[in-house]
Amino acid sequence: VAALDAEERPAAPWWKARKWVLHITYRLFNRYGQPKHCRDGTEKQFGELYASECMLHFLDAHCGLMSQLASGAYFSPRCTNLLFQYMSHAVTIPSCYKRVGPAWDQLLHHVAFPLMAFNEEDARLWREDPQEYIRKGYDILEDMYSPKTAAANFAHDLCGKKRS
Repeated sequence: VAALDAEERPAAPWWKARKWVLHITYRLFNRYGQPKHCRDGTEKQFGELYASECMLHFLDAHCGLMSQLASGAYFSPRCTNLLFQYMSHAVTIPSCYKRVGPAWDQLLHHVAFPLMAFNEEDARLWREDPQEYIRKGYDILEDMYSPKTAAANFAHDLCGKKRS
C-alpha cells in the first residue's frame, strides 16, 4: 500500500476493507453503545450485550488507531473521518470517557489539532484555485466526509464535555 501514490492509496483494497470495518464498528457503537436508547426486545438485549462485552474492546482498538495516526501513519481521508466520528461519540458515553481518561488531551493536541491546521495541500489549493478552496470550505457534502470537519467536531465535543 505504501508503494502507491497518494491519489491511489484510498482506493486500494486494504483501505476499502479498513473503511468498511470502521464504518460498521461506528454504526454498531452509535446504535447499541447506549442500550437505554434501544427499542425493547432483542434490540435492547443486543445493546446490553454489546455495551458489556464489546464496546470497550472496540474503543481500545480505535485508540490504537488514533495512536498510529498521531505517529504519522497514513490513513485514508474516509478512515480518518470515521475514526474521529467514533471517538466523538465515545466522548458522550461515561464508561468510554473514563476508559480513555487522560489520553483525551493527547488525542486532541497530537491528532485533532494538527489535522485541523492549514497544511501544504491547503496552501497548494489556495495558490492554484482560491475559489475552489473557499467552495470546499462551505460544501456541506464535502464536510460529511472531511477528516478536518470530523476532527473539529471531535474537538468541539471533547471541549464541551470537559467544560460540563
